Amino acid sequence: MSATGTGFSASGGSDVTITPAQSVTVSVSFEPTETGSTKGKLSISSSASSSPLTIALSGQGVERENQHAVALQWQASTSQVIGYFIYRGTATGDLSKLNSSVDPSTSFTDSAVAAGQTYIYEVTSVNSNNVESASSNPVTVSIPSR
Repeated sequence: MSATGTGFSASGGSDVTITPAQSVTVSVSFEPTETGSTKGKLSISSSASSSPLTIALSGQGVERENQHAVALQWQASTSQVIGYFIYRGTATGDLSKLNSSVDPSTSFTDSAVAAGQTYIYEVTSVNSNNVESASSNPVTVSIPSR
């Protein structure tokens, strides 16, 4: 079994022997690398006289507005805290708070990032008296330009 065509791939069903009334699952994925329509083929070879079976594939690549995101995770504070503030900047000392209220989770996804940009992230913890801790060590993330 094989898939041809830009962005098409296939999995499952290779090197399988099946008897009558059995089935096998084949998955075809389409991950376009550019916008526009494209065509491909899924070819399945077998011992049947009509082999190979060819299935036409088509897909439409569309441009995504924002295809990048940064997923942050950190260890929970060992102190009694009610949550965390997450800060982001593009240069040291140029950090802005991303969440307006305390976030009780130990993870955050920033989907408002731009391709080709480098970001610096820091996290602070907040206790029940709304006292904010010192910042965590900074983490630098470079977003691919594509």
